[in-house]
Amino acid sequence: MTRHTEAVFDWVVPYVEDDSYMEYLQYQNMWIAHRLLGLRTEKGIEEAVKVVGLLYVWTVLVRGYGNNSAMIRGLVACLRKAVERVQVDGVDSDGLEEVVLWVAFVGAHCSWEEEDGLFFADLFWEQARVLEMAEYADLRRRLDEYLFVGTVYGETLRRMCNRRERDYGS
Repeated sequence: MTRHTEAVFDWVVPYVEDDSYMEYLQYQNMWIAHRLLGLRTEKGIEEAVKVVGLLYVWTVLVRGYGNNSAMIRGLVACLRKAVERVQVDGVDSDGLEEVVLWVAFVGAHCSWEEEDGLFFADLFWEQARVLEMAEYADLRRRLDEYLFVGTVYGETLRRMCNRRERDYGS
């Protein structure tokens, strides 16, 4: 669906007189969201990944929702609770550092409230430190292995790296 969505936004797909192709994409995106909502999760990290999947659907595959929309703000609040649950439960995240990096990045990107944005940005940089990464190119390469679309998320990552460099040095 990411490739289809990018093709639509890049005007790669041929123009059609009706909205049938867009309707098809919307149907597929709703199916993905429905499947994610139907997943039963018991661990905080599973819940966090599920919520990030929903955020991905609604911010990348369907680009109609801004970070200030009730839907995105509600999902960010759910994501923060899931991440805090992981931190409180003391779940061993060995081997999941990259997943947490990705979860934290999407949380930071989708945050509307400054407090949430700082929470996820701090977690992101904590995971980047664990992974021994600070440069934009390295972080981008790592995030590209997950659901990361440069046309949507790239500027946020660049801003986060520039702010970190400006505020704390590299």
